[in-house]
Amino acid sequence: KEDFKEDFKEDFKEDFKGDFKEYSKGESEEDSKGESEEESGDNNSTSHDEEKYTSGNPSFKFVNINDPAFVKYTEQKKLTYKNPKDDIPGRFLYDQEDVTDDYQVHAIYVLASDSKDKQYDVKGVIEKIVLKGNKHFKNKTKEKQFRLDLTKDGKLDVSFLRLPITKKQLNKHEDGTVFIAAETLRNGFYHPKNHYACE
Repeated sequence: KEDFKEDFKEDFKEDFKGDFKEYSKGESEEDSKGESEEESGDNNSTSHDEEKYTSGNPSFKFVNINDPAFVKYTEQKKLTYKNPKDDIPGRFLYDQEDVTDDYQVHAIYVLASDSKDKQYDVKGVIEKIVLKGNKHFKNKTKEKQFRLDLTKDGKLDVSFLRLPITKKQLNKHEDGTVFIAAETLRNGFYHPKNHYACE
């Protein structure tokens, strides 16, 4: 784990620049500084039981399929940007058309409402991280690796999601991790053969 961490830092130091130092301090330290510092699919299946993934499970207590904002995974292309500035070429709010019917891992670039958009999805940063991680996993597990959700062009399919709450609110949330999972569900990311990884 440690050798991968060091390789990761070395390979991606240009992409992340000062982020490693910031992340290592933890969010609590960032909160103490206050908020004054401003950061400078359409799938083939036509039927699916939404309730299986959104009710009867305490992990999804923040999701209600009767919520007007709830989006079916077959209707993800109807999603719109919460922040118009996030609408840039090469970015997708939805899971692009799958090239396989097998189970696979789909990546999502997730930002809080006030997070600076560093465009890690369109600049290929997330793709590099995921591919390197998968290669490392393969080397350590005797050729086992995750099947990744790829586009028709062979690129990693990375979706974009802007959360409705700030970094500080997410930090102080009673269950921030579950809240993020719930938001992915609410935005249609619950295809039965996809496993979602939020970056």
